[in-house]
Amino acid sequence: FGFQAGVQDAEVMMMVMNETGLNALLNSQFKIGADAGLTVATIGAGVGGATSAALGADIVTFSKSRGLYGGVSLAGSVMSNDSGADQAYYGQTVDPRQIVIQMTANNAGANPLRAMLSKYGG
Repeated sequence: FGFQAGVQDAEVMMMVMNETGLNALLNSQFKIGADAGLTVATIGAGVGGATSAALGADIVTFSKSRGLYGGVSLAGSVMSNDSGADQAYYGQTVDPRQIVIQMTANNAGANPLRAMLSKYGG
């Protein structure tokens, strides 16, 4: 405990592995490490291949961080929807379910990414 200072830059990618993880992300907010029944496995940049920590996880996060702390922990992080950012990006008021499940929201700026994912994702 006490005063801590440092600089850290982290890149995090989350993969939703099942319906439990999806429902957690679609709720208005959840706290990683505090929600009962939700398992999040974090794989750092130095970990290679498949790890047993990721087996059975609801959400798998891959992280790469640089800085004084040298590592990243998502435990205790609160994930929440930013409706203002969603409205700015999509040009309309939408909720996470409309974006992820119903796919009724679209931004033409993402078309090149969608095309690439379709090409390589099958």
